[in-house]
Amino acid sequence: MRELVRVLGLSPSDGRIVLSFPKEDGNKLTSASIEYLCLNPAVHLNRIMDQVNKLLLTSGTLEPAGEFALLKSKDAGDGDGSPWRFNCGHVVGKANFKALCVGSTFDFRYEHRNNQSQLRKLALFTENVIRLQQKTLGGGSVLFLQSYAYQRTFKSFVEDHSDQCPLLSDINFTFWESQTTKNIFESYSRRINKERKGAALICVIGGKLSEGINFSDDLARTVMVAGLPYPST
Repeated sequence: MRELVRVLGLSPSDGRIVLSFPKEDGNKLTSASIEYLCLNPAVHLNRIMDQVNKLLLTSGTLEPAGEFALLKSKDAGDGDGSPWRFNCGHVVGKANFKALCVGSTFDFRYEHRNNQSQLRKLALFTENVIRLQQKTLGGGSVLFLQSYAYQRTFKSFVEDHSDQCPLLSDINFTFWESQTTKNIFESYSRRINKERKGAALICVIGGKLSEGINFSDDLARTVMVAGLPYPST
């Protein structure tokens, strides 16, 4: 509660208060919640730097580095006030990696969450990508969605249109991340690495499987991201 009161005093541009109201999810009633989503880490980093002489940040996700511009105003130990940076090369060679932006007709804003036409396009696109991968590379396909709520909406659509999405609706082929169910990643990995079969994993950005998970080799031959999880600013 003390931290919540503190962040309420910050500038609106530094973060957002996210309210989730109780609603029905199948036969269950979800709980109401309140959380703070940080949009400007420099505000919180400043509190730490005022208490230390040196600060070491190490991670695989420290870009864009511009978010740490506050460091430039602090003495990094070399006398000129600039931080010292060291970047390792990417573990995946450029010849083995290709990033694409697909579909200008997709609109993943909140008000379009239940748009049946868009859900159909996303389902068919994902189904076709998975099918193509299984014909060429095999292994696993991973889809990241914006939130657990949107994931439930997408899953419900897939289940209602299983004739159009045979792979996504196959409970033995497609694994869905859940806020409650454990061992989803283990089951997904076992099917690919031990049973030597193809599989798909539907995850949530900011969920249990979005950080600290090693999707090595066949576990992620294709990665798709639908929309961005950030609020409008």
